[in-house]
Amino acid sequence: MCKKYTSTTLFEVLLVITLVMFLTGLSAAILPRFLLSYEVDSAVHITTHAFNSARTYAMASRHDSDWSVKISDSQAIVFKGDDFEQRDDSYDQVFSFPRGVNISGENKYVFSKVYGDFDFTQGASEIVFGDHSSQHKVNINEKGIYSY
Repeated sequence: MCKKYTSTTLFEVLLVITLVMFLTGLSAAILPRFLLSYEVDSAVHITTHAFNSARTYAMASRHDSDWSVKISDSQAIVFKGDDFEQRDDSYDQVFSFPRGVNISGENKYVFSKVYGDFDFTQGASEIVFGDHSSQHKVNINEKGIYSY
């Protein structure tokens, strides 16, 4: 009785290699856009967390003070008071943003003690994350409530 051997043909091997190359090329084209979108979403969530912390501290009159958020290119800082330069940095909470996220808008957001209202005289009400391909806006109303 003859044994039958099965093996792969050259055509099948080339077909598998072609499919792997196609999928690699497809993922290489999509991955940067996906990563940018993820980084922008992360920056928005970090910022809203900082706003929540500052507003909650202000409403609770923690240390009998207003609380603020300072936004820079690389981080959001929750600090006691409304003057970043004169603050006591022992109360700071620092939240780092992912690298490569463009941030535009004002950089200081002050929440008044007791009511947690947003002080429009201290900064703008909108901050924009990302670029034209992946962009998110966070808006703050006069009551200190944000939306995005």
